[in-house]
Amino acid sequence: MKRILPTFLALLLLAITTIVYAFLMYQVDGYVMRMSVALQGSESLTQRDTTARSIEAFLDDTEVERAALDSYIIKDDDIVSVIELVERVARQENVSLSISSVSVSAVSAWNHHERIDIAFSVDGTFPNITDFVATLEALPFAVRVEGGSLGASSGTSWFGSFSATFVKEKI
Repeated sequence: MKRILPTFLALLLLAITTIVYAFLMYQVDGYVMRMSVALQGSESLTQRDTTARSIEAFLDDTEVERAALDSYIIKDDDIVSVIELVERVARQENVSLSISSVSVSAVSAWNHHERIDIAFSVDGTFPNITDFVATLEALPFAVRVEGGSLGASSGTSWFGSFSATFVKEKI
């Protein structure tokens, strides 16, 4: 029995040491996994911070240009002013203007803007009508004259029907 006891104690000590070693390795492995996940999360946050700083810098760098572009967009309160401006341009170019319709329509691709479509007809001389259309397109707004027809009505008098599209902010 004296011979078996030391061998038994050595095997028992080996078994306990192996169990403790396996338990510690399991704990270390779990710690390493948690650290790996935390490191990946911090890299993701660092990437997001870098992207956010880049976007902020871009917005700061383009502030003047964006303000200039915004000045071409009609504010919701200014629709009547724009119609009055079109009428004033017609008087300056010596054409008789008749606005037949004004409509506001949404464009599916535009999230923050809408179209203002103004249909109108003009009477006057050919040079005055072309000057009116050119001046209308040169207004300091996002405007496009489209869908026009022009014909002689009598002598030097001409008649034209057009539509103009402006861009306004959506409320």
